[in-house]
Amino acid sequence: MLLLTLRLWWVLKIQQSVMMARDDDGVTFTGPGGNHASAWATYHRYKKTRKTFIVWQRHSRNYFIIPQRALPDDSIRQWLEQTLNSKLERSTWFFLI
Repeated sequence: MLLLTLRLWWVLKIQQSVMMARDDDGVTFTGPGGNHASAWATYHRYKKTRKTFIVWQRHSRNYFIIPQRALPDDSIRQWLEQTLNSKLERSTWFFLI
């Protein structure tokens, strides 16, 4: 987990792209720092904010953030929200992100 976090930090620090593939089974991240795949069952909650989708595992630091601007169109955004809604619990927490 720490290694994955450091890899993602390094990718963001050098501002290189990370590709995300998602389907009904889970999500896969691919970038210069390596690959990581997780089933939706790994995560428990999600939150949609004005600018992002935040997905996390309860009682853990395991999370990821999807900027809405990274999604190519509204149909993908709606599909993602429907998938998250059917697989995870929607959080009622308030975020300023």
